[in-house]
This record gives sequence, structure tokens and C-alpha cells, in this order.
Amino acid sequence: MPNTITKATFNWVDAKGYYSHNRLFVSEDTGAHAVALGLAFISAAQALSNAAYNGGMGLEQTPQFPGALGTQAVYGSVEDKAKFTYVDAKGNIHRVEVPAPKESIFLTDGMTVDTSNADVITFNQVMLNSSAGATFFASRSGDVWAFFGGAIRVRRKNQRRIGIFTKGADDVTPAE
Repeated sequence: MPNTITKATFNWVDAKGYYSHNRLFVSEDTGAHAVALGLAFISAAQALSNAAYNGGMGLEQTPQFPGALGTQAVYGSVEDKAKFTYVDAKGNIHRVEVPAPKESIFLTDGMTVDTSNADVITFNQVMLNSSAGATFFASRSGDVWAFFGGAIRVRRKNQRRIGIFTKGADDVTPAE
């Protein structure tokens, strides 16, 4: 029986209450394996991020607000992301952005993700699903992600309008 392609959304919230989302496709052989892969993704992404997981859709997740906000830090805002690049078996590029990344996952330049970091290695193993077998993150058409192509820090504009009365990352100065 061929695998089923499922769309999964993972939601994150930073220390100021701003949201970020990951939308990924999963090629699953059984629902239980897909749920296990989703939980592994959440755990691995939380190890890299100052943002708090805030529920999701698909893979039997329930949308919820756990009452927790992310952690204040150097890259504490969901505007900052660590962008991981993967390539599938057909050569198509797929990107996963981890919001509000921890400073410890970067090299000294503050821009390049340290691929020798233990948490980054774990995250890549989950994304490439080196241990779970028949359930894996995939392209929309079900192509397995074949290899990791690197990761960098990017800054994305917030969806929400920020005015002078909105606090900056330090929670003291106004945002620009």
C-alpha cells in the first residue's frame, strides 16, 4: 500500500506573543509513525529555538495555547529564523525555518548555523528521518528529502503591524 501524504502545521510563539508557523508534508505509512515523527520534530525544533510550541494541525495535533511564551534572548523574536535547506530525491529544494533560534546554534559570525552542534545534528536526523523508515518529511508529491544543504540566519518582517508603542526585543525600548 502506498504512503499517504499529510500536511502538518506547527505553530510557535515568541516572548512577545508573535507567531510563526511551519507547514510541512509527511509521507506516512501509519498514523502512529506520523505522530511519532511530528513529536520528534517538535522536540528537535524546541532544542534550537527560544520560541514555545503552540499546537498545530495534522498529525493528530490539537490547536491550543499552552499559556507559555517563548524565552527572551538575543534572537528572541520570530522575526529571526534559522533557515535550513534540504534537497529531495528529484533535486527540489525545501526549506524549514526555525523561529527565534538560540544563539548557541550559530558560529561566531552570528549568521551561519554550526552544523557540528549536537542539537543541529539531531534536528537534521529528524528532518531526514534517518531512523524511522517508511514515514518521512517529503515534497508535496511524496519525494523523500535526500540531504541537508546548509543553514543560515535570516530576518523576516513580522505579519503584525508594529508601532512606536510596541516594545523592542529588550522589552524596554520601542520597536522600530
